[in-house]
Amino acid sequence: MGAGVHVMLAKDIDSVAYAHYFVMKPRVLDRNLRDCFVTALDTEFRLPYHNPYTEQELQAKLGQPTLPGEYANTAQSFLTVCFGRGGHVARWKPDRPVALAELCGWMLRCLEEWKVDYAGKRIVVCSHWLLAEIQHISDLTPRFREYGSGYYGEYEFRPEEWTNYNPPQYRIEQTVGSVKFEFVDTYALFGMKLETLTADTPFPKRKDSEMWHGRPWKWWRAHPDVLFAEDEQVFWDYAENDVRALEYSVNYWRQWIWDKWNVDILREKTFSSIALRILRGYYLNESLEPYEIRETVTKKGRPKKEFRFDQTKRALRTDFMLGYYGGRREVYVRGFMNGPIYSYDVSKEYTTAAIMQPLPNAKTAWFGSKLPPDFNVNDYEGVVEFKFEFPENVKTPCLPVQDERFNKLVFPRCGVTRAGLAEVRLALKLGAKVDFLNGYVFRLGPDEINHPIRRFLEDVLRLANENNDRPGEKLFKNIANGLIGKLCYRREIERKEDRGWAERI
Repeated sequence: MGAGVHVMLAKDIDSVAYAHYFVMKPRVLDRNLRDCFVTALDTEFRLPYHNPYTEQELQAKLGQPTLPGEYANTAQSFLTVCFGRGGHVARWKPDRPVALAELCGWMLRCLEEWKVDYAGKRIVVCSHWLLAEIQHISDLTPRFREYGSGYYGEYEFRPEEWTNYNPPQYRIEQTVGSVKFEFVDTYALFGMKLETLTADTPFPKRKDSEMWHGRPWKWWRAHPDVLFAEDEQVFWDYAENDVRALEYSVNYWRQWIWDKWNVDILREKTFSSIALRILRGYYLNESLEPYEIRETVTKKGRPKKEFRFDQTKRALRTDFMLGYYGGRREVYVRGFMNGPIYSYDVSKEYTTAAIMQPLPNAKTAWFGSKLPPDFNVNDYEGVVEFKFEFPENVKTPCLPVQDERFNKLVFPRCGVTRAGLAEVRLALKLGAKVDFLNGYVFRLGPDEINHPIRRFLEDVLRLANENNDRPGEKLFKNIANGLIGKLCYRREIERKEDRGWAERI
């Protein structure tokens, strides 16, 4: 380097304000699948309900100092473990608390009994909804309380109520001798319940709606201790089938996505990370955002290039963040409804909306904060600040305003707000009068219309539609939504996701 040139270390750059403004640059595709050994683990359990609240807290929450009856009745602990690989399944019914090292030791003995060659490979243990499956491990239990989850009872454990399209990764690893075990949460990997995921496999999971001995199977699944006492063989057939189904599904979709995009899902571990990896490796030729390159060095003194968001565009980013609002939910009738209620849903709405929306890229020419003289809402995209007023006959104004009185979005007939031009165009169709104040906008060009994110989502949407009413439809829909979720929460992604949920054990 030339004399007098000062180069900051990477750790020093990270300590500077806004240093975490990473840009999403392309990434080389995987050259091969991980050289690991894929296995599956499943538990059937019935635990006493965990009550983390004091009597005073229960009084404040429930209006009474004790738990409701269905929670107060303590159940005797019941736990079975099934472990599988390549058609082999082992079963274990421990009668005492089990530590993680003991569990891994048992799995290792199973592999040795099956004469499976795992030498030199990391053993990846796939478990569906990992928090529930390993909550029984004695040395991990305190970490669940630290994380804020506590135990899962059957009334609390509702994995189908999935609202987070940027799911967390849980780093749980264990070494036994020279063998390393790594646990992967396959619910975060696929984003669907096991019954949906395994529907097309040779080992479909028993449906919750199926009747058996006078009760729906969902009841028996929630009471495995009673099922075990009623018919032990049926219990083990069900439990072992879940393991075979999960292993089959992981291997099938891992190979499918590898053949399609050269991305190994076991490296990414969540469907949102899979989406971002596919976009960066398969669809990007350069960063999507304005960027600058900084010359720096690593801790070992090696030259390094840092791609960071162009700080001269900070006002642009801030303006867009101020124009980013949430959703809307409302009804127009008070009290109970006497007549029928109709509900409508747009299929794959997030994906379709993102495909329709032109997006900027690193080379997009911006105008702002003063709008250009020839500004027209039909020729530009971006975020603008403006005054508006709807006619009195408009019952559903569509422009969000952040109400300072209670920090909520409201949709008034008049006001001042900052919003995207797509929202403005809808307001104009409803007859609103709009007076533009300022904003950041760009002209529509072929690169903005045929954006890499659009191409990616079009491909994923086509795959989802080709797999209608099958597990693939749910998976590809999650991958599409996962990309949107990942982009929304990406500001510190490279730093946070490497840490994982727990330290290595």
